[in-house]
Amino acid sequence: MPQLGFKTCVICEDLRFEQRGLVSIMGAFGATPDAAIAVRSLADPVRLCFVFFGKPNEGTCTFTSELYGPDGKIPLTPFPPEIEIPFRDLPGVATVVFWFNNLILPKTGQYTVKLLLAGSGEECFSDTFHVVPG
Repeated sequence: MPQLGFKTCVICEDLRFEQRGLVSIMGAFGATPDAAIAVRSLADPVRLCFVFFGKPNEGTCTFTSELYGPDGKIPLTPFPPEIEIPFRDLPGVATVVFWFNNLILPKTGQYTVKLLLAGSGEECFSDTFHVVPG
């Protein structure tokens, strides 16, 4: 298994994959733990995209992600549910992306996003963000 070194998560509404291999972040809320999601109505669903950045070594890993609200785990499956990433020991940044569509944020407060190894549930990254009134 690669040595995992995820250090940052950017929260946005969506990504656009460019022809030159670049990824454009659309509607960025910020990076954890300082990101704040302003919502007008907690009853309205939102779409959040979590972009995890790190520097893993060689190997292949399968990841999943989970969200936790102020009252515990939010039972919503990310898209994709799992993603297999083949890492290469090259300079640069490794990126893992998950979307949560039609997400109802139950209340304002501190939330937690986790990047996990699928199967074992081993935590690769965990950080907080805030949901605030918009």
